[in-house]
Amino acid sequence: MTATGVAVRPFATVASPSHSEGLLPNQTKLSTPPTTPPQPAAPKAPAEPISVGLRHDDLNAYPPVDTSDLEADAVPLRLASAAPVRGLSAAQFAAMYDQYRTLDVRHETVFPFLYCGHNGSAAQNQFFHASTDAPNAPPYRGLTIVRVPDAAEDPEPRQMESRDNDTVRVPPPPPHAALMSSLAPEELLCDVRGVAPHDACFRHQPSSSKVSMRNFQAQSVNYALISDVVVYSPHGATDAARATALAFRYAQQRYYHERVLQRLGGLRYNVFLITEPFAALEKACPELIAVDMHGRPRQLVDFLLREQEEMYHMATASRIDTNVYLGPSYDFQPNVVLPQDAPYEGAPTFSIGLEAFECSKPPSPEFLRTATRSLASFDREVALGRHVQVPTVHLECPAGTAPRSSHDQMRAVASDVLTLCAWLQAHTSPEHCRYPRAARRALIHCADGYTESSVFALAYLMYAHGLSLARAYLELQLSVERSFFVFRKDLALLRLIEAQTRLLHHALPDAPHAPEPEPERDWLGDENFDGSLPSRILPFLYLGNLGHARNARLLHALGITHVVSVGERASSDEEAATSPHSLGAAQRAGRVEVHNVANVNDNGTDSLRAVMCDAVSFIERARKSGGRVLVHCRIGVSRSSTIVLAYVMAHLDISLIDAYLLVRSRRLNVLIQPHPLFFWELCGWETSIAARQGRIPADAGTKHGAPRIALGEGRGRYGLTHSAYAPAGVRRVTWSFLCREIAALNARYCVDDKT
Repeated sequence: MTATGVAVRPFATVASPSHSEGLLPNQTKLSTPPTTPPQPAAPKAPAEPISVGLRHDDLNAYPPVDTSDLEADAVPLRLASAAPVRGLSAAQFAAMYDQYRTLDVRHETVFPFLYCGHNGSAAQNQFFHASTDAPNAPPYRGLTIVRVPDAAEDPEPRQMESRDNDTVRVPPPPPHAALMSSLAPEELLCDVRGVAPHDACFRHQPSSSKVSMRNFQAQSVNYALISDVVVYSPHGATDAARATALAFRYAQQRYYHERVLQRLGGLRYNVFLITEPFAALEKACPELIAVDMHGRPRQLVDFLLREQEEMYHMATASRIDTNVYLGPSYDFQPNVVLPQDAPYEGAPTFSIGLEAFECSKPPSPEFLRTATRSLASFDREVALGRHVQVPTVHLECPAGTAPRSSHDQMRAVASDVLTLCAWLQAHTSPEHCRYPRAARRALIHCADGYTESSVFALAYLMYAHGLSLARAYLELQLSVERSFFVFRKDLALLRLIEAQTRLLHHALPDAPHAPEPEPERDWLGDENFDGSLPSRILPFLYLGNLGHARNARLLHALGITHVVSVGERASSDEEAATSPHSLGAAQRAGRVEVHNVANVNDNGTDSLRAVMCDAVSFIERARKSGGRVLVHCRIGVSRSSTIVLAYVMAHLDISLIDAYLLVRSRRLNVLIQPHPLFFWELCGWETSIAARQGRIPADAGTKHGAPRIALGEGRGRYGLTHSAYAPAGVRRVTWSFLCREIAALNARYCVDDKT
């Protein structure tokens, strides 16, 4: 029974009657010990190597927990020597977590084991370990935290399928009484329901013939294999909590026995059970409480919710022209009723919504005439003082062209787009509106605020101001500071719109004329240009791909003066001599300074920690000189994003979680995917920042390269005032939890993580 009198048993707690071969009878129930028949000798455990990670000066400080009432009558011989479950007070847990915060362990210690685990595929082992056999277990002791739910909670995990058919098991958010970094038992152990504790074992990875470099879904189990496990429940040492702790004890021993037989080394790990109720944890370590006893979020980090918040903050509606805005569909709220005394002209609402989505079609001329009559009717009502409801007209606008569209089809779409642009300008521009018709606010929108709506936004700027396509790009990116995204397939349509706009404006003597593009400035025509601009992470910091870096005219147009090339050279002496528009030529002319990070491949084994300091210092020097920096690798998702994350963490003095969600949300339509080894190094980088800031002992995190720039100079700037941002080191979660959350986020986008 629990402390509340409710039986909670995710594991079977009734003694098993089984006495099959290889089991030892429970001797405590016999008055005279019988003569025990000879048993096969258990393999002798080798001496443990010197370890890194968590350290326990005296295990006697953690008294064994009585689990005798939950033990089976007999247990397999190989499990009989399992270490006891040890009790842990709230204060001891707080001290243990504080020790974990200070860890900065070199990647060579835990990799390739974290890629392969104890049952990785032969292909996985061969790729990372150069052998089809499993790698040795590292001499490392981590920390994994397991929450045992109440009886009233539903512990059934949600399942999210990724493209490679791996299932990411995500437990429902805990309703109350949860510590940071908590995992559910079923995320780590097989078949937890109705299984006797001594039958428990760690989950196995799905068999696969492919190599998975970004196997975040496997990291929770792989890390638990080399961790001390802390088990807790909202009500202390309940039957369910003790049974779960016992199950982890036997799972650890079973795995240790397998390692000894295979001569794979490793340590003996501990299972701790927090014996005090959750109220004691709230007093001892309030900074580690994710959700309190009353269900109120404290230090809870909902990765999905935070990602959505970051994306909305980045893409929230902003003005791109007089009365014309660009933003997410969330910002368009039709049929808003105003207070009687509120003037219509001051209403923070939109009368016209133009929604772009896949397969959307422009409205017909007849529909536009109907919309005009509807708005005119409203104007007459307002003139008579009868209306307090903002009128809304909701139209579709093209998101681009369908794949494999013919030239004639694209010309027709371009013509329809310009017709809609003319209608929109007639209703939003004060120059085209005379009393009683009022100029109206319009929102060009799509689901995320940029993916489908960028084509029409550029078209409108070209039409309204007679801009070339290149000038419209820069107007949107630099003048109104609006990030957007264009796919390569839509460039042909935009060029047709540009050409038709130029003809239209030449036919109208009073209309502004789009200047002809100058060849030396035609970065749009560069062979490396794919339609997209590099992603603006901070006002001076861009993240992009190799094509962006090689397009020197694009760099000049964006005001980029410095380039960090991570593992991919974007310039060469040969190009500098033969191509006047190459990055090499710009570098030779002194227009661009390049910092090359050489010999780093995106192969899951090469490290970036040794070069982080120099790259981050280079970016900081560029910022202080008033320059702008592009950081790139080949695609802009792994190596370069790791360097950007390192800089953002140091410059803003924020946690890895916050930096990751910030950068992830601003890398438009490109999912950043540093592999686990890079994330491991970023965890250590966060420890170094926290040590320099005095949040943890000064000697922690300084052995493997610490940032050499002034920390936190950008905190609170650039409109980044999110109340949830935590200083570096304050929100250091366990490796198991971090990777579980990353896997769940990536599964939403059907990420195929195979190399």
